Amino acid sequence: MKTIVDLGLELKQLRQQAKLTQEQVAAATGMRQEALSRFERSRSNDFSVAKLLRLAQTMGYEVQFVPLRSRPTLSDVLAETRASANTGPTSR
Repeated sequence: MKTIVDLGLELKQLRQQAKLTQEQVAAATGMRQEALSRFERSRSNDFSVAKLLRLAQTMGYEVQFVPLRSRPTLSDVLAETRASANTGPTSR
């Protein structure tokens, strides 16, 4: 799962790859440069979805929901371990 820290760092990388300054992006999105700087440095915990969408669009991206990769539960791991123990070579 992405955290707010991950999002800030990712947006900073995208902005830098696009060779845009914080001032340029802030002006294009209608936000203050200081607010963008705080978000990129993970110093803002109240960054709105609307701002995130505007930032992504300004840099030529869109926000999408992607399903999380399924992670096995402890029960899954135990069942798999037991199953492989029962199908392995027999002891003599």
